[in-house]
Amino acid sequence: YGVYPGNVIESGTEEYAWAHELFKYRVHHFSSSMGWNAAWGMCLAGRFGDGEIAEKTIKSFVSKSVMDNLFDFHPPCFFQIDGNLGFVAGVNELLISERDGVITLLPACFQAIADGDMSGVVVNGARVDFGWKSGKVMYIESDKPIRVKDVNIDDNARLVNAERV
Repeated sequence: YGVYPGNVIESGTEEYAWAHELFKYRVHHFSSSMGWNAAWGMCLAGRFGDGEIAEKTIKSFVSKSVMDNLFDFHPPCFFQIDGNLGFVAGVNELLISERDGVITLLPACFQAIADGDMSGVVVNGARVDFGWKSGKVMYIESDKPIRVKDVNIDDNARLVNAERV
């Protein structure tokens, strides 16, 4: 909770590094492919900026916990809404994250999602659209002024109402 969904443990601290190491240990030594657990793993991977674990968690979740109709299930085949809603939260956290009024785009990008775009996501009351190619943000458009961490942004990116920080 201290890392996600909360912001109790600040990034860059010793506690944050410990939490990341514990998270990596749990992913590599325990099954986390079911429902809310996998979704929380995706969210944590996004917060930690860990694309490798994000990809592993998504692949495991989809291969072991998703029915043909894309509903999440838990054996022996019970539908679980928390996995479906959590998966969406996880994808959002992998693509866009906010902390202390500063937005980070593509905090946990990996090869399978290296190109894409996202539109209509609302962060701190601002509607944000952005697109990326080869893991680099090519444009950012917002209906209100936003501050964006200057990582993963192409030098020639088109910015509308977005300030690099």
